[in-house]
Amino acid sequence: MKKLSIVFFLLTLLTAALSGCGSERDEALLGIWESYDSAGFRTVFNSDGTGIRGIPEGEMYTFTWSTSAGNRLNINLDQRIGDYIQNERWNYTINDGALTIRSRQIDGRTDNYVRLEIDSILVGTWEWDSDPNWRYVFHANGTGNRGIEGEYLETFTWATGARSLLNIDFDGVSIFGVRDERWTYSIVNNSLVLSSRQGGDTFSYIRRPGENIQPETPSIGASL
Repeated sequence: MKKLSIVFFLLTLLTAALSGCGSERDEALLGIWESYDSAGFRTVFNSDGTGIRGIPEGEMYTFTWSTSAGNRLNINLDQRIGDYIQNERWNYTINDGALTIRSRQIDGRTDNYVRLEIDSILVGTWEWDSDPNWRYVFHANGTGNRGIEGEYLETFTWATGARSLLNIDFDGVSIFGVRDERWTYSIVNNSLVLSSRQGGDTFSYIRRPGENIQPETPSIGASL
């Protein structure tokens, strides 16, 4: 009887070990991803298999995650949220900084994300073509400011993503009454065009001539 107990104990350990071996984490998922469908909603995958998602100014939820063969993504929320599924199962694809996840539990459920990073081409000072006194300043460390120098400046953090996405998150409420702005951007011949993803407005800026841009260490952690 004692021998049987020992054998059963060893089999239990072996089963647990084999189960653990099936848990992997695709490093391509690591980092900060923002929803392209719901501006401001972010998901962060950490290297230790933990993560967090939600809207930084609102509720954030923690989870654990793993991947397996066939581009399968498992997300297990640390707590149940209303009627939402606590243990989510997805298929995922990553292409040019864009992440698409498709639910294996809810027919037709697809979410699209872009990886947040710092596009160095934006670093510098950009003056509004309608009034050069109003300008944006983008620093290489993911911080910046905008307004009229010497009169009114708003500070913010910023990051870019696939599909020419530009996120600007203000340290407080902006002069226009918002905490965050979502844009698409393009740069041609030192001309920056910003098109709002929230209101449809478009603005053009010119890079300040002859400015000396000092490189800094990129960091987008503050933008979360």
